[in-house]
Amino acid sequence: MGARPLLARPRIRRRHRVGEELFDLAVILSNVAVLLARPRKVRASPDPDDDKYLAAAVEGRAGFLVTGDKTELLALLEFRGVAIVGPREFVRALPI
Repeated sequence: MGARPLLARPRIRRRHRVGEELFDLAVILSNVAVLLARPRKVRASPDPDDDKYLAAAVEGRAGFLVTGDKTELLALLEFRGVAIVGPREFVRALPI
């Protein structure tokens, strides 16, 4: 099930306080998302638990990896062509 049908449910939207802007963003992201079976392993982050996110971003040919992690991941700025940004920077980069 994609983000759109799930977030369209009134009960889910109330419970998780999903407003129109977040719903619209989820729809946009679900239209461009790529599902990966099992990305290759990488070792690049100071926090080894974050390497899986870097691997998925590279394998999925992402333009951005969005994180709220204010230390390790954001400090990298970029990894193999993937820009590592915070949520505000990502929203500013969206063509909407």
